[in-house]
Amino acid sequence: MPLLLPAVEAGMVNENWRIRECSVKLLGELLFKIAGTSGKVRLDGDSDDEGAATENYSALLLDTLGAEGRNDVLAKIYLVRCDVAHAVRNAAVHVWKSVVVNTPRTLREVLPRLLEIAIDAIAGRGRKGWGQG
Repeated sequence: MPLLLPAVEAGMVNENWRIRECSVKLLGELLFKIAGTSGKVRLDGDSDDEGAATENYSALLLDTLGAEGRNDVLAKIYLVRCDVAHAVRNAAVHVWKSVVVNTPRTLREVLPRLLEIAIDAIAGRGRKGWGQG
């Protein structure tokens, strides 16, 4: 995990949208393995609250990654949902909906890390990748 996660996260901020898309998909596969799901679910609808996740997935992610690691990963996935490339956005939304059961509650939990990443990016400290807070 300590070797895979930084490499995949670095790909999520690459200039090439194909690399960003593949990185999001790889991160999704990693999270699906941790949560014990395949992630092969068709999600219809535009609602953030609609998804295939269960409370058990959240507990498994928390146990495996720890609170800080889980918040970091989910904050980055949430930010990538706003990517300029449609394919990257779709991949991030799919991962989010597959591992997050309750979007408002999860955002409340990851908000401090989400703000750190956004502020670092705006301040120019995150130019070479995600801010390390």
